[in-house]
Parts: sequence; C-alpha cells; structure tokens
Amino acid sequence: MGSDYYKKKDDKGKTRFDLIDFGTMKGIADVLEYGLEKYGAKNSWKTIENPVERYTGAFHRHFIAHNNGVLFDDESGLPHLSHAMCNLYFLSYFESIAGVVVDGKSEDDSRVDDNS
Repeated sequence: MGSDYYKKKDDKGKTRFDLIDFGTMKGIADVLEYGLEKYGAKNSWKTIENPVERYTGAFHRHFIAHNNGVLFDDESGLPHLSHAMCNLYFLSYFESIAGVVVDGKSEDDSRVDDNS
C-alpha cells in the first residue's frame, strides 16, 4: 500500500466514543439488565411518574451509600456507583431527549434566574 493509503481522516466535530471506557459503561448495562429482570419490561424506567424527582433521589441514595463505604447494593449485588451512574443516565435522558429539564424549568422557559 502506498503512503496515500494512510492519509489523515478528518473527524473534527464528530463525537469521540473511543474516549468512553466501555468497562464502566458495562456497569450501567448491568443495572439496566437487573431492572429488566426485576420489572419485566425493556425501558420501563422511561414510564414512571415523577421521574426527575425519583431518579434524583435514587442517585443520591446510591452515591451516599458509596461515600459511606458501602460499595455494593444489598438487593441487586451490583456496585452503588453503577446504580448512581445509571440514575444520572436516566436524568440525562429526561433532560436532553424527553425535554424534561432537571432543574425544574422546561426547555421553553425563558425566565432568567437572578440568583445565578
């Protein structure tokens, strides 16, 4: 192969998924799989009432447990940090995909927060 074969590929502006550690992402997938087994429906997490409030609370419970030295969830046996990351994944979904903003304001809310 000639030297032209290995020319630079322009990836500017493209998302760099190669920067993600997929071993860590496996922890989120394990929590999602546990939820599938427990609740019996794929993506049932998208259909609960008050998702932002509930997933924020769940995130805090798992993160606090981890910070208190409890590394694994008693019920699932999975790491609390995996549960916490999964809850952040859910919150990110509701904010960026479904249009529910985690801070309580909708995407259409043009109010300015004077306390910032």
